[in-house]
Amino acid sequence: MEYTLKKFGDCDSFSLSTVWKKDFLLTKEQAEHVLKDYEDAIVEGLRQEYAAMSDDEKAKLPPFDELWNDYKERYCPIAKEIVLSGKIVLLKHEGVPQNLINFWTSCNTLGFCQGKIEMFLRDGTTPPEDTLPPEYAPIKPYLIKVVPSFFHHCASSGVLKCHFFFELNDITKAWLAEYPDPDCIHTPLEDLALYKDGYIKLSTCSHEGIYNEITTLRRSII
Repeated sequence: MEYTLKKFGDCDSFSLSTVWKKDFLLTKEQAEHVLKDYEDAIVEGLRQEYAAMSDDEKAKLPPFDELWNDYKERYCPIAKEIVLSGKIVLLKHEGVPQNLINFWTSCNTLGFCQGKIEMFLRDGTTPPEDTLPPEYAPIKPYLIKVVPSFFHHCASSGVLKCHFFFELNDITKAWLAEYPDPDCIHTPLEDLALYKDGYIKLSTCSHEGIYNEITTLRRSII
């Protein structure tokens, strides 16, 4: 860890993450932002897929935005209701053209996320920062923000994560230095990431033991 902190000595912040807990308080504004970010990313990928289709394929389909909105209105509510019901249901893509399977899958994924968000909005009562255990007391004054997101710097999934962003200063560096391996901070928060001016410079994944130095400009979790 000391070597890492020296190597990335110009970084100004860091984040540690955990899975969003059922009792974590999620605001309406956060929920809207989380889902918009996730849908925007889905749409960006599908738009590229649509653009790569042949002219003959696209001639049989409506414009992209119309196609996406149609699929979203048809399939997202089904997936969302499955999550809220607590039932295990196997979704089948009967009647969905082969070249639109990813559209259908993406709607299911988004619907699942919508259901999870609704549950968190309903059940959450405690601000995540209030759940930090005693060992975080030295760095809690330097907490910048708490960010819920379905995105993660070292993995992508439909799991809502809670990202705690802290200032990187002499005090927080000393606290981090108590953990020898940067990719294995075995505390309630894991997956250390370092940032400079909002760009991620180091990404680690604790449970995988992954340590990735980022050499291209890549924005942190928004």
